[in-house]
Amino acid sequence: MPETYEAVLDRVLALPEKDRARLLDALIASEGPEPAVRTDAEWAEVYERRAREVDEGRVRPIPWEEMRREIFAPARPGRYLP
Repeated sequence: MPETYEAVLDRVLALPEKDRARLLDALIASEGPEPAVRTDAEWAEVYERRAREVDEGRVRPIPWEEMRREIFAPARPGRYLP
């Protein structure tokens, strides 16, 4: 039978600090590579591309008030969640 989260946590917390740190490093590394950090030049390219998309009518900006209502609206099944 698989161990529960609580049982694993208890065992991990009983480890010496050095071993807990090694375990933490291993867990973080298992998540995959860190997301790339964009440079100022890369952000400038993103800004220029998005500005072009708006100017060309390929995307429609959403007013902040409308977006705010969407962000803070209670989640409903079928809306964004399965």
